[in-house]
Order: sequence, then structure tokens, then C-alpha cells
Amino acid sequence: MITNERKSVNDYTYPSSLFFESPYKYYDDLRQNNPVFYSKELKAWLVTSYDLVKSSLINPTFAASRNDTYFGMLPGEAKKELRPLNEFFHQWMLFSDPPYHDKVKNLVRASFTPRFVTSMQDSIRFQSNAQVEKMLQKDVVDIVPDITTPLSVGIIAEVLGVSKNDYLQIVSWTNNIIGFMGTGTPEVERGRQAMSSYKELQKYLYDLFDKKRINPTEDLVSNLVQNQQDNDVGDQELLATVANILIDGHEPSSLSLANGINALIDNPEQYALLQRSPELANSAVEEVLRYDPAFSYAGRRTTEANILGGVPIGAEQRILFLFGGANRDPSQFSNPHDFNITRSPNKHLTFGHGTHYCLGSALARATISEALMAFSQRINNPKKLAQPNWRHSIGYRAFDNLPISFDSRG
Repeated sequence: MITNERKSVNDYTYPSSLFFESPYKYYDDLRQNNPVFYSKELKAWLVTSYDLVKSSLINPTFAASRNDTYFGMLPGEAKKELRPLNEFFHQWMLFSDPPYHDKVKNLVRASFTPRFVTSMQDSIRFQSNAQVEKMLQKDVVDIVPDITTPLSVGIIAEVLGVSKNDYLQIVSWTNNIIGFMGTGTPEVERGRQAMSSYKELQKYLYDLFDKKRINPTEDLVSNLVQNQQDNDVGDQELLATVANILIDGHEPSSLSLANGINALIDNPEQYALLQRSPELANSAVEEVLRYDPAFSYAGRRTTEANILGGVPIGAEQRILFLFGGANRDPSQFSNPHDFNITRSPNKHLTFGHGTHYCLGSALARATISEALMAFSQRINNPKKLAQPNWRHSIGYRAFDNLPISFDSRG
């Protein structure tokens, strides 16, 4: 029986509009009073303490394979209609556990090596500078459509070995697919859109695999196809793995970079420091990732009854381990609500912890670092012309538009 329901709320409680503008007051309130709290709206437990989040992410009784719990909230006919989509998600690394997770993770590790990421560094730098150069031709730019999205799309398209036009089509499909899973509770119509996009993506990727088998090039999909048999990965499993990479490909870099630029504009003394000391770019990346993580949580399912932070939780319960709460825990970070690009140590949990630690973290860090360097060394006095309109999603801390004015540094 669930008994840990809150009796009072404040103006920032989910799902109020103020929560989406800034969830951190709510997370602070939860961490102080109910660090393990059951949300009736989300039908899930919310965990906001750094220590509890970090230790739980390596607890094998908290399973990543939670799709059945999520799809189980759908009406009966919709469950049957969307079953192929559920089976598809079961084969994602993000939603799987050992031993299957280890098998596909080994395939990606063998294909997406540190050497491969290092080989992309010059291209990432070139594309970052080119994007800022385009920006300088305008008086006003919109951060997301004009900078962060085209940059991250160009980089991940090159990584995967597809054209930018193809990748933009892929993004429209993957947005529909992950949009269904990122709402907190499933919606039938979103599920149907996701199902349609899944079928289109399936056809495209199977054709792409065939092309890469015949004419492999220096890209990630070619590497995955070449390493597929050695890792005993079937075509449907490869499809799910590449789809997972596509979803995690451009969004983490694009959204995190946008959040980072927003934070730097809000903290002009930190922006000026980065301009004076570009060697702080890597440290700035870590603070960007900690301060306003674009991906809000790691979801898990209890495989057995547990006691977490002194709170009893039954089997087959959903748990959301909130990165935004953990990353601003004052027991781990001094002055956690300050944006400080020299913060050290900075052991944030934005890329996860344990076996599900993000395999694309090195590429994301490289992209954000080069982009911040290019932006800060060419752009003076960036000013917001409107406040971000934050997405109303528990899964993402993100906005789609942020118009700014600026001066060129020459």
C-alpha cells in the first residue's frame, strides 16, 4: 500500500506552469521533506537525494526494463494495438538489463570507440565555428533552430554516416517515438503517432543496413553492421540499438548546449570569465550538465519490495531518479543553485551511473565544449529578447526557442 503522499504543495508543484519554468524549488522541497515521494499525477516515486539516486542506479533490484509498467497504464485495446512498439522498446539499451543490455552495450563499445570520437574532434570544431560564423551574419538569432539543433544534427549525421536531409527526417520520426515515452503517463494518440513513425524508421534503417553491408564507410552504422555477428546481435536488435543511438544522438548535445547558453547569459560574470579564460571550457561543460540537465531523470522499475530512504516501496512500482534534484543537493554541491564554471569537484549524475552510464558522453562533451568555445570567443554581450518557453514535459528540461541579440567580438 502506498502511504507516503504529500498533504501540502507549493506553487511550483508538478504539473503547474511554474514547475516547468523552474522545477528546482519543488525538488528542494521534496529533498528536504520527502526525498522519496509518491506522485499520484505521474503514478511514480520521485527520488531527489544525490546519495539515494547514485546508489539506486547500481541497485540490481531497480530494473531499467520498465516498458510493461508504462504500457500497462494504457486501455486494453490500445495495449494490443501498440504491442509492437512495446516490443521495440524492450530491445533498447536504455530500457534493458543484463544480460541482454551487456550484449548490445558491447556491440556499441566495439563500434563507438574513444579513437572514433577523437577522430571527430576537428570536424566538431570546424562545424562549431561555421555555425557561429553563420550567426554573425544576423542581428538576431534563435539559439535552438539557428545554432544548437543544426550543429548537433550535422555532427551526429556525420557520426552515423547519413545525410543531413535524411537525418532531419529521422529526427521527425524519433521525436514522435520518444515523445510518447517522455510524457510521464502514456497517451493513446501519441502512441499511435509513435507506432507510425516506428514503421517508417524500421524501413529506412533496414535499407541503410543493407547499403552499409555492401559499401561500408568510416562511420558508426558501418562499424555496428560489421561488428554485429561477432556480438551475436540480430537485425531487430540492431534496429533497436541504432534507434536508441539516434534518439540519444543529437538531443543531449543540442538541448544541453541550449540550456548552457541560457545559463551563461543569465550569469554574465561567468560568461566573461569563459571569454577571458577559454581553457575553462571543459569545466564549463560539466557545470552546464550539472546546473540544468536536459534529461530530467533515469526511470526504473522495482523487481521486488524495497525500502528506499526509509520508505517502503512495493514490487512493480515506477521510480524516477531525478537528476535535477540530485545535481543540486547541498550535501554534495556547495551553493548548488549558483552557476559556477570553475566548480570542482563536480560529480554530477547527468550521464547516469553504473552499467547504464551514457556511452555517448564523450561525444556530447566534445560537442558542447567546442561550441561554447566558438560562441564565447566570437560573441559579446548576448542578451535574451524573450524568456525560454520551457517544454511541459517531466522527461525533458528543454525549450525550443530563445531569441538573442549580441555584438561581434570581431
